[in-house]
Amino acid sequence: MKQAYRLVMAVIMTGTVLWQLTAFGTEALAAATAPPAPGTIEVVNRLAGTADTITVFGLIAGDEVKVYSDPVTAGSLIGSATVPPGQTHAVVSVNQLGEGAGVVYVTVTRPSNSESRRILKSYASEPVAVPPPAASIRVANHNEGISDLVRVSGLAPGDTVRVYSASAGGSPVGTATALPGTDTAEVSIGQLGPGEGLIYVSVQTAGKRESRRTEKSVRSEPQTPALQIQQLQLSPGLDKLSVTGLQPGDVVKLYASEHAASPDSVISVPAGASTANVPLSSLNSGGGKLFVSLTRAPLLESGRLSKLYGPEAATHRLSPGQIQLLPGAGDSSESLVVSGLTQGQTVRVYAEPALQTLLAEASVASGDTGVNLRFSSQSVPAGIVYVTLTNPGVKESEPVTKMLPNAPATPPPDRSLIRIANRAGLPDLITVDGLQPGDRIRVYAELSSQTPLAETVVSGERAQLEIAQLGADYGIVYLSAVRGAQAESVRIPKVYAAEPRTPEPSAARIHIMNRAAGSGMTDEVAVGGLKPGDEVRLYADRTAPEVMRTLNGDAAAAIVASGETSVTIRQLQLLPEGGRLYVTVTSQGQRESLKVGKLYDAE
Repeated sequence: MKQAYRLVMAVIMTGTVLWQLTAFGTEALAAATAPPAPGTIEVVNRLAGTADTITVFGLIAGDEVKVYSDPVTAGSLIGSATVPPGQTHAVVSVNQLGEGAGVVYVTVTRPSNSESRRILKSYASEPVAVPPPAASIRVANHNEGISDLVRVSGLAPGDTVRVYSASAGGSPVGTATALPGTDTAEVSIGQLGPGEGLIYVSVQTAGKRESRRTEKSVRSEPQTPALQIQQLQLSPGLDKLSVTGLQPGDVVKLYASEHAASPDSVISVPAGASTANVPLSSLNSGGGKLFVSLTRAPLLESGRLSKLYGPEAATHRLSPGQIQLLPGAGDSSESLVVSGLTQGQTVRVYAEPALQTLLAEASVASGDTGVNLRFSSQSVPAGIVYVTLTNPGVKESEPVTKMLPNAPATPPPDRSLIRIANRAGLPDLITVDGLQPGDRIRVYAELSSQTPLAETVVSGERAQLEIAQLGADYGIVYLSAVRGAQAESVRIPKVYAAEPRTPEPSAARIHIMNRAAGSGMTDEVAVGGLKPGDEVRLYADRTAPEVMRTLNGDAAAAIVASGETSVTIRQLQLLPEGGRLYVTVTSQGQRESLKVGKLYDAE
């Protein structure tokens, strides 16, 4: 047939499109390839360094697979592949689809047919390793000179562990790989720091991205055990402090206060010695406290032990067993014998605890070991005498009480029924049970004090006395009772404990936000795990006596509100390069906690 004609036709038949072709003499129609079903497409998104793959199954040899990055653009082709002879699938390799999840668009072109429409196929992000549980991480924070160690268990051979100082960003401070045949990796780090803090640990498994970081708290480096009070002995002239029970190489430091930044004296124990003698040159002439620490390498310096000292050395008081009252001679006289003495010592007998009325006095003669003193019982209306001892050239001792025979004195309070609550920031409370209505209870600071710290009349069987403050450390008060017309009882000593110290806050509950300059927000510190009424204070370093200041010039401190368990201190300006600050908590009725160090990141 020689006549040429043009036929234009579009026929839609159950998903098949016939396209117009132009020819002379005849017309040819080509069908579009059926698109692949999403279920026949498999996308594997691998780590960088290994090509990602898109595989299409259920094909025939010669079919061509194309992969696009968007649904319509012709120039968005990212890879293609043809089904080889004898196979039913094609594998398209792509350099990298990306770390995160996404979608691709896939077509198939069968020989003699046109390309199919694009089919959307989603894919997952690159595989990420499972983060290590905090329970699988062990941290050994050694003292300076020994590398710190972070041990992670429950791994597969070849897994890589990384340790960071921040929760995000930054370079690891140490890495290690689990060796064949083990499930553990040990990361050696020069020094994590002496105080408490946090580290962040990740794991990377072969073929997977690095896991997120697991937070792990770090205990402070081991401290030297604090000295015991019985190890400290002041010389009579207050010119020397002897510290016993030591080891060669131990370092003893003497401070003027609990928070003094530097010691007044430093003494090292020489080889072969067990005692350090610290010279004293600047003690308060009126008495006071000194503070002593011990450092035993490689441990950190211990806490500071306080030691009270008086204005000058005094003679040790007599033991009650050294004093004996003998029957009088019928003339209202009393005979008092004191034994166990040495030549030159002097014994005095007084009529009252203020030691103002001297009844008798005697010194030990050469060759003797005691004295015999006589005095009139009529000069002792209370029926109690007060006996002191004085060594030559030394201050007179505290008095020892002795009751005269048949003296109508009130029985003293039962020491086992006395309770003392030594509270910080609140009046201290003394409770005495086992009394009778009308009894008068008195509390004295010293055995010889003339004026009581407090006194009260009992209305039932219990007395309660409030005292402004007994002091932060442990000590002794003296209690007496007066019943009716009877004389005041002897004063009995009662030891009270130091004010309780608030437990230090957990470093894991301290969160520091060090914001960049220009962000419009100031730095802040949030502390959790608290009780209403707790006060949080911030310090710039471990030995700083004063709290930090806010941008407004106020103290960097805050009190937990009623019904809350956390508090946030705002308006701070922290170091742009990051650093460490120290946090304390003070609960009601307790002393301020020890300082807890917390690292914070750079802006």
